[in-house]
Order: sequence, then C-alpha cells, then structure tokens
Amino acid sequence: MLRALAAKGGVVHINFHIGFLSQTFRDAWKQCPELQEEIESFARRLCGENLACQLLETSRITRERIALGQLPHVDWTEIVEHICHAVNVAGIDHVGLGSDFDGADMPEGMEDASQLPKIARALSAKGYPAGDVQKILGGNTLRLMQDVEAIAHKMEGTT
Repeated sequence: MLRALAAKGGVVHINFHIGFLSQTFRDAWKQCPELQEEIESFARRLCGENLACQLLETSRITRERIALGQLPHVDWTEIVEHICHAVNVAGIDHVGLGSDFDGADMPEGMEDASQLPKIARALSAKGYPAGDVQKILGGNTLRLMQDVEAIAHKMEGTT
C-alpha cells in the first residue's frame, strides 16, 4: 500500500495511537476482552452518552492499566521507528505525521503536541537531513495540499 500511495504522489500520515504502533499492545488488548469491557463500561457509567468524556476516561484508565503493568508500555520512539519504516518503503517525499491527539491513546512521552520536537531530534540523530525532517513534519502534507489545489483549479478551468 505504501508503494502504491507513493506512486500516486500521496502521503502516509503516521498515527500515534499505541494500538497502531505496537503489535505487542494490540495482542495484549485482544487477549483481554474482559479488561476492555471493564474499561469501556466504567467510562459509560461515568460519562453517560457523552462520547468525548468516554474517550477521555477510556484513555485515562488505559494509561493507568499500562502503569500497573496490566497492559504493555509503548514508548514514543515507536513513532520514529514507524516513520523510518515508511520512509524506507515509500520514500522521504511520502511520509508525514498523523498524530491524532484528539482521541487516541498516546505512547509514553508523546502525550501532547509539546512533545513533537522529540521526533525532529530523533530523526536528526538517525541522520535525516534538516530538509527531510521538515518534509516529514509538514512539508510533504503542504506539498500534497498544493498538488490537490492545483488539480482542483485545473478541473474548474481557473488555471
């Protein structure tokens, strides 16, 4: 899929949700349906039909369960590993950040956007030139948006 996306000029955005970053976490989560139900039903009882509240509570409880060792720890460095894999497969011009700070369970050390500089530093430490880091941090997404805008103008006959 990554190669096909790159061939069309697209950009894959790496999502930071721990369930996407860690197979170990996914496997543990699937093996504990009773824990899933316990977490989700507690959030429903606490929040009623308020889905935003349910999301926040589910995330909070999941982090507590990770801290207690009931679910595996996922570190922010997994994000960097996913970025590097995507770059190796799709190429530097086709990878960006998807984050999902508004509803995903974030890995340890990437709880909010203030932590994003860690990714830039880690990519630099791995030898990515500054220009390539800029592409990943948003340049590729801006390029894609410009491409889409140019196509839209062309289709409208305004170019």
